[in-house]
Amino acid sequence: MILQTGLAEAIITTYDAGEAEAGTEEFKKLLVKQCEWATAIVLGPGLGQEAYVRNLVEEVLANAYVPIVLDADGLNTIASNPELTSYFTENIIVTPHLGEMARLTGSDIKTIQKQLIAAAREYADRFGITCVLTDAVTIGALKDQRTYINGSGNSAMAKAGSGDVLTGIIAGLLAQGLEESDAAAFGVWLHGRAGDMIKEKQGDHSLLARELAEEIHSIR
Repeated sequence: MILQTGLAEAIITTYDAGEAEAGTEEFKKLLVKQCEWATAIVLGPGLGQEAYVRNLVEEVLANAYVPIVLDADGLNTIASNPELTSYFTENIIVTPHLGEMARLTGSDIKTIQKQLIAAAREYADRFGITCVLTDAVTIGALKDQRTYINGSGNSAMAKAGSGDVLTGIIAGLLAQGLEESDAAAFGVWLHGRAGDMIKEKQGDHSLLARELAEEIHSIR
């Protein structure tokens, strides 16, 4: 497997796409088992948008009792199947960029961009979750009613995969025991601070998403 080759220390569990699409008992048991031992879950990056993904997202949302960070195709699946929001609980953190937020809300990007704070706050309050809305300025609308405007980060971070790194940082903090609101707020700042440190070293144009993850250990 490509992932196992690139990340040898990862524990990999695979599933059959046909069983996932059919929603077989074997597929459901597999997901329940994985949800039972997880400390935190990232749901979305790399999932794709095949027909079976809806069943996968639903089973995880229905069976996980730990913090879940929803991103990328996890969010796209929710946008295409809004009934899945019925599974939202306070342990959910969504991390949409503007395009994903537009699909989630049925609004348009320009409208959301003009009222970032209100858009993030309204979505978080509607479902009692934490919404991290990413743009040039990232807004953290936390489930406990706090709202943060992040001051770290820069335009050099507007690269493919940068949002996935943010999701991973937040999940890592959750796995270490931080509460959802604190993990979201601190994770956004860490992500931006890593980007600022890289920009200071090598300028505006050469930053890669993987360097953000590699830079985290240098932050003091």
